[in-house]
Amino acid sequence: MVSNSDETIISDVQIVGSWIYVYDAKGKKASSMSAANRKVVGIASDFFVVVSGSWIYTYDIKCKRIASMSASNLEVKGAAGNSFTVKSGSWIHTYDRKCKKIATRADR
Repeated sequence: MVSNSDETIISDVQIVGSWIYVYDAKGKKASSMSAANRKVVGIASDFFVVVSGSWIYTYDIKCKRIASMSASNLEVKGAAGNSFTVKSGSWIHTYDRKCKKIATRADR
């Protein structure tokens, strides 16, 4: 289980120029990484979601990759708390930070 001290909670992720900057709960820059071919599509409390090419990646506050999965026929809807959601056809799937599917429901 991840500790949610101020140093591990992500408050914001911004793309500035060719860099992705990650900020902690105190507004301090925690890390950065190249934004080349990457699009930030969701920010949760302790990870963020990036689409790059045909892949979905999750990263922690230090920009360390946690997990990855194919983005084929998937659209990331967003992230919140400790999960992110993707749309696939008429279904919404919920995944955890390790890209493990934890729920599925019909899109309304």
